Amino acid sequence: MWGSNVNKQLNFVLYICCDAICQVDFFFSSHLDIASIELILSQNNKGVLIMAHKVKIYTLSTCSHCKAAKKLLNDCGIKFKSTDVDLLEGSERENVLREVVRYNPQRSFPTIVIGDKIIVGFQEADIKKALGI
Repeated sequence: MWGSNVNKQLNFVLYICCDAICQVDFFFSSHLDIASIELILSQNNKGVLIMAHKVKIYTLSTCSHCKAAKKLLNDCGIKFKSTDVDLLEGSERENVLREVVRYNPQRSFPTIVIGDKIIVGFQEADIKKALGI
């Protein structure tokens, strides 16, 4: 099932489809190897393994597109770090804006970072593609 080049120290989210979708988060290093993952998936042929992505979203608290992007991530069961830039003050706000500019020089919102991919605005198809869903 898995090639030998797969990193055996994985962070992932395992979704198993039953009567309802159950989400189980595993954040192990060497405690769960590829053989264990294969066993889990083979016990339920409806299981789907989705690699976890590090997701950050920079938003404005009043932005409807930002709210839609957060809702999409939540609806898809994606864990993410969210920062409402307009609610920050002083040097904290300046530091976060410098981060945003590194990803999106136009400073528009939402700015979404999924792994090494940057998505500006609420682009549902692009977000799902970056997440692999």
